[in-house]
Parts: sequence; structure tokens; C-alpha cells
Amino acid sequence: FFEKANMPLLPPFKTTSRLRPGATEALFVISFGSFRCPAEHQPKQRSFFEHLCDFHNIDLVTVTLPHFAGLPQPSRHCWQQHKLTIGSLIIEGQEGAAKDWARVCIVDETFRCDPMHSPFTAVPVESIGMALRDTFDGGTGQATMVVLSRALFGLFRRPLEELTAGSLWIRMQAMEDGQDRFVQYITEEAQRMEVTIVPISCSG
Repeated sequence: FFEKANMPLLPPFKTTSRLRPGATEALFVISFGSFRCPAEHQPKQRSFFEHLCDFHNIDLVTVTLPHFAGLPQPSRHCWQQHKLTIGSLIIEGQEGAAKDWARVCIVDETFRCDPMHSPFTAVPVESIGMALRDTFDGGTGQATMVVLSRALFGLFRRPLEELTAGSLWIRMQAMEDGQDRFVQYITEEAQRMEVTIVPISCSG
């Protein structure tokens, strides 16, 4: 007799949270793979995000993944798929969700903007906010920031369903090379849902 093993589909996310009483918004800092700062820049950059959240009364959630010695590093496309599945940490009722937020901002650790300016300020609740900019340390590729409200959290439910069905990787492989596939996925889903994407103003 053979017994079918139930293997976990989601990456083994580890979160470090600083939750504030009365805060209704959360900043999710993606600190793994190609979205993570080099070690020499990490303390300063994490202090920057703490300052931003302190100033605007925003919950701070840093998302990491454990590194297993001897295993090859996943591709950038794989890291982008992992970032899509952090909906498990955001959607109310999911095991990893720590709180029911009104809005969330998902940002690469390599992203830099003015801490005096909240990323939520100029994004209407019915829209998705998005910003792409060069990484602050001059690395390759671009760092991304995405803002969305509770009414649009369902956008992150779809990749979880596609992950379970085994179709998420296939969909992402069919996307255009040379562009951030996390951003492409968000853009495709926004079009499907007829939701407007607006630029996030982040000077600095």
C-alpha cells in the first residue's frame, strides 16, 4: 500500500511583525531572494521602513524565507511567484494573516522613498497603487511597491488558487521576458477586474 503525502505548496514564510494599536494599514517588506538588500545595507534600510511606519502609524511586517545550505538558489521568476503567494499572509481568515487590515502596501526591501510621505496617501481605495524604481543600491532590475485595499485583496486569492491547481508557474512562464512578472500578474488581474492602476508618488 502507498500512502499519499500532503506536501505544503506555500513557501515557508517567516514574518517579523511590529503591530500598532489602532493601525489599519500594513507595510509588507519583502526581504528574500532578489528583493532582499545586501547584508551591508540591510540594517539601514530596515531602520528606514521602521521610521516610515512609526511616523504614519502603520503596521510593519517583514517577510523572509529560510535559506537551506547546499540547495541551489531559485530563479528570479521563482522569487516573483513566491511574492505573489504572500496573499496567504494578508487575506483575513488565512492561517498566516495576523490582522484584518483596511489597506496593505507590498514593497521590496531594496525600494527607497521619502519616509515622511505615506505610500497610501494618494491611492484611492478603489484603485491599485504601483511604483517601480531602480534599486537604491544600484543593483540590477527594479524595486516595486504595490498598494491595495481590503476590497481588492481577492486579487491575491487567485494566485493561491492557481498554485493549488498547478497552473501558476505555467501562467508566469508565458509572461513577457525581461519584465517583472509579479508586476505583470498584478496588471493582468487589475485589467480583468476593471480596476485602475495609479502611480504612487514617492519622492526621495
